[in-house]
Amino acid sequence: MTGTTGAISHRFTGMPSLDAPVGTPIELRLGGAWTKNKFVYTLWVDGHGIIRYSLDNGRGGSSQSVSNLQLKEIVPKKAVPGWQVEAVAAAGSGLYEVEGIR
Repeated sequence: MTGTTGAISHRFTGMPSLDAPVGTPIELRLGGAWTKNKFVYTLWVDGHGIIRYSLDNGRGGSSQSVSNLQLKEIVPKKAVPGWQVEAVAAAGSGLYEVEGIR
């Protein structure tokens, strides 16, 4: 687990728990006060236990590359208990802040 996790968990009541079911998907709203760019980063588990994702602007725009987020931490690839918490921490480690979790 990363140091970012604790800072993020205090900001959101919807922060996933470490004991959340492995198959539980998450949707993150990313942005920042310094930018007009906003992203919706959705992560889910496929039938093989691999974490899949979608990144878009939340307004019906085309898909975006995760490299646009310039993450400093790696988003997990394999679904194991607690992957949702690690994914939130990783998503908040780049250019954009985690503004909301669903």
